[in-house]
Amino acid sequence: MAYPYGPFGNGVKCIAQFGQQGFRGDDLYWPWYIDISNTGDIAIADTDNSRIQVFQPKQLTSNFPPFGGRGVDEGQFNCPRSVKFSSIPGTNLAVADTGNRRISMLRINFKLGKIEHVFSFGQTIFSEPSDVAVDRRSGNIIVADSGLNRVIIHDKYGRHIGDLEQRGFQFSGPSSVTVTHDGKSDIYVSDTGNHCVRRFTCNGDYVGVFGGLGNSDGQFDTPRGLLITIL
Repeated sequence: MAYPYGPFGNGVKCIAQFGQQGFRGDDLYWPWYIDISNTGDIAIADTDNSRIQVFQPKQLTSNFPPFGGRGVDEGQFNCPRSVKFSSIPGTNLAVADTGNRRISMLRINFKLGKIEHVFSFGQTIFSEPSDVAVDRRSGNIIVADSGLNRVIIHDKYGRHIGDLEQRGFQFSGPSSVTVTHDGKSDIYVSDTGNHCVRRFTCNGDYVGVFGGLGNSDGQFDTPRGLLITIL
């Protein structure tokens, strides 16, 4: 159903919708995060169902069985909060498996029509991984851990490299992280508790900040989601 003005206002139109609350098939229950691939595939962290779903852009239906289910074993999740498409060879998806305190790397097997677990890492490092991003250029995996107040960098194999530089400030519940795809691979972080967005180089060096608590233009109140587009 399309809403010409509907719940969005200002002339923004809803042109399609899919999913409904539930536990079966394509149902969703508290979907926390969505990402879209270069080919238009839609990945969803179906958080309270503790699974990942991938939908096709045209039919808005899933050609893959939902992947996961609540548990601690490989291929299972505990309230995953984020999913991002990955450019790392052999993987298609990176998942912040928040409740299990780890990152899981998955592969979409288009030939067999299913999603497969590749590897997981971070159980001994993370406290509350809330978001994950993958640098297309280097393959580095960047994790925002809102429990530890850190943003942590790993290589494409899940080996710890270091943290984003905290120079003159302390993260407060960083909830979202993204990487630009303009050749620079700058890293942006929603520093939720500090009501701002911070920018870093691909090496983790601190560049600057914008925002601050308030309701005026350019100010934020506990920002969480973050998307960077290069026009």
